[in-house]
Amino acid sequence: MLLKVWLAGLLSATGIGVLRSVWHDMVLGGGALVAVVLLFGVGACTVCQVLGFSLAQRQVRQVQRGTVSALVTTAVLVVGGCAMIALNRVLVSGAGFLPPFGPVSVALLCAPYPIVFTLCTMHRAAAVAAALASAAMIGAGVLPLRTAQEHLAADGWRHAHPATPRDLIAAVDWPGGEQTPLTTGPFGTRVVVFFQDSNIDGMSQGVVTVSPAGTDPCRDLTVAVTYDTVPENELPDDDTMSVPDPGCTPSGPDAWELYGTGFRGYATLLHGVLVRVTVDDDRPDDDLAAVARSLHPLDDHQLWRYTGGWPGWAWPLT
Repeated sequence: MLLKVWLAGLLSATGIGVLRSVWHDMVLGGGALVAVVLLFGVGACTVCQVLGFSLAQRQVRQVQRGTVSALVTTAVLVVGGCAMIALNRVLVSGAGFLPPFGPVSVALLCAPYPIVFTLCTMHRAAAVAAALASAAMIGAGVLPLRTAQEHLAADGWRHAHPATPRDLIAAVDWPGGEQTPLTTGPFGTRVVVFFQDSNIDGMSQGVVTVSPAGTDPCRDLTVAVTYDTVPENELPDDDTMSVPDPGCTPSGPDAWELYGTGFRGYATLLHGVLVRVTVDDDRPDDDLAAVARSLHPLDDHQLWRYTGGWPGWAWPLT
């Protein structure tokens, strides 16, 4: 019975996760396509809630014969869902539910549903005590589990990128910017940055590249592809493009102002590496020098959101 309630919670939580992911990735002002995607997310969430409610209601009937209450079933899904979202926010950053997780996290995230079901429907002291003990164990174990998973994810990512020096695994703080997972290559590491507050067509607008200190800051600059940076007005498939010889002016010790058609940038030597930050001309107010100087190494906790998923064998333990 509790397993079936857990499955009902999985259905409910999956619908919540779909809607949260769609809402998080929604491009403000993106037009009809965004509305269709959002409508799909709402529809999928609704279907999952109906199926989850139906499955949970059958289990409520088995416990409360003759007093079948839809209110009890609703309470199980609502309270269990709130607890699941709280666990989701503690376990991993991000708006999704299923994609970032392996079987351990999925089992844990859906555990609040049978716990709430037990508390709402079963009046035996032993069952209530077991439910409360389970809740206490989950509450006490979620932070150690997250720490262990972060170490696994970081070690897995580093082993998958053995040629990337540790000092290049770094990121900046860009107010209002949503940064993609790290990409690696001969250039070092790179993220592309998206801004909800100024983007109406889903295009990225910023790029951050961290390279070895010996890299020429004034050559082969990577910028976001926009209608202004591509003279032919034919956008390539990639989000970024390379500008072989951008404008480059010294701006103090170990710092340079970068510029070109449709973009501006800033480069500086910091912590033994070269960081270059570029953004398109539609964002004239971003303080690129301050963004570049916010560069910091990524520890295991911070690297989590830049890995882009679980590489390798560690996934079953997450």
